[in-house]
Amino acid sequence: MRDKDAQPLAIGGYTPLSKIYAYDPMPSQLTPEEQKYIIGVQCNVWTEYIVSPQHVQYMLLPRLAALSEVQWLEPGQKDYEDFKKRLTAMQKIYDKYGYNYCRRYE
Repeated sequence: MRDKDAQPLAIGGYTPLSKIYAYDPMPSQLTPEEQKYIIGVQCNVWTEYIVSPQHVQYMLLPRLAALSEVQWLEPGQKDYEDFKKRLTAMQKIYDKYGYNYCRRYE
């Protein structure tokens, strides 16, 4: 069994951290006039397969940190390798508060 196959069941399947970090909230199909109405990003968590608060934490963390950076940075400023290095500090915070989080980064 591959490691990603061991991940919890989720709507739409497994979403790697790298895919979330690569997300562009300004689709190129939109005109600049249409793009001006996009004012942020949104993080949805579909709970059909989520059975506990710890499971919610696992599904959100560190994906929420990646999406936050998508919101805060211009696309040209994003650096996924640097982001992964900085996750070490985030993991210390997650550990301090006893959060259950995904440690798989690809």
